[in-house]
Amino acid sequence: MSDTSEQEQEIEDTMRESSEQLNKNQNKNASQKQKDASQQMEELSDSLQEMMDNMMMDQMGEDLDALRQILDNLITLSFDQEDLLLSYSNVNFNDPKYIELIKDQFDIKENMIMVADSLKALSKRQMAIQSFVTKELNAIDRNFEHSIQSMNDRQSRSAQENQQLAMTSINNLALLLFEAFEQMQQQMMSMQSSSSSTCSSSGKQGGSQQMKSMQQLQQQLNEQLQQLREGQSLGS
Repeated sequence: MSDTSEQEQEIEDTMRESSEQLNKNQNKNASQKQKDASQQMEELSDSLQEMMDNMMMDQMGEDLDALRQILDNLITLSFDQEDLLLSYSNVNFNDPKYIELIKDQFDIKENMIMVADSLKALSKRQMAIQSFVTKELNAIDRNFEHSIQSMNDRQSRSAQENQQLAMTSINNLALLLFEAFEQMQQQMMSMQSSSSSTCSSSGKQGGSQQMKSMQQLQQQLNEQLQQLREGQSLGS
């Protein structure tokens, strides 16, 4: 973060000089000093605004990285849950693989707990999604618990229903986070674009490369989300 103490001291010095000249009836010089002070205050205001914008950009960048990681994990868990659902629908209770599927469901549940912790931390900073995130996380945890219990009790239909509901909630979260990711990405690009006029040519090139990277990232996520939607459509 930039230090504005030097600018603040300059303003204080200029205002003091203006006051001294007024006391000496040097009105012309005092007026010039007041104009100088006004210009210095405008420059200080611009510096403070730039500092705030940079802080906001840094925080948004961190949230965007966290959001991308959570999205990747959710999509992976969704595909894992879909594979388990398909395998479970074709396995016999007496097949040794049945016990492995129960273990697989438990592992997916444990992996989801780690993702949920990261998602809860992020949602505290993004209040707009907190209520939805909490609702879907509760639904996922509840359906995983019921699924494992039903699998242990050899209640196939109930287990499959809970497996499907858990996957649906995971997909709902992924789709919501993707929308939030797009909005944050567009906001960052807008902020970068608005500040580009004050950047050097090398800074502009760096910003352009970052925008290109973000656009490539969005395309990749679009493809992953499309696969997720297709899987959800087939499973419903």
